[in-house]
Amino acid sequence: MPSMTQDANSDREMVRMRKREYYRLHLDRERHQARLRAERHRGRTKQSLKMQSDEDIARRRESHRLAQARYREANRLKLKTDAWQYRLRVKHEKQRRRDEEEYRALWSAELDTDGA
Repeated sequence: MPSMTQDANSDREMVRMRKREYYRLHLDRERHQARLRAERHRGRTKQSLKMQSDEDIARRRESHRLAQARYREANRLKLKTDAWQYRLRVKHEKQRRRDEEEYRALWSAELDTDGA
């Protein structure tokens, strides 16, 4: 006897499949509607920015800067580790390229001396 979670999962799967089929059948119309929604959203955001006062914009920017600072403080170790790994990866890639160029130069020099 199937459990309740299996029934719920199969129901969700059926709904997901029906939605995918509907979207596939009505692709052009759905894309058109999505474009219209995006256009309306862009219009609203541009309009709302124009309507806001300079103080509101400055307050929002300051709030964003503070949120960024809180994120950096909370994730300082992760950010430091990621930066270190990035620098190390770049350094190793440069070294590998230099080694390959040197290897090719040695092989070409060796081939030139064999032929002479």
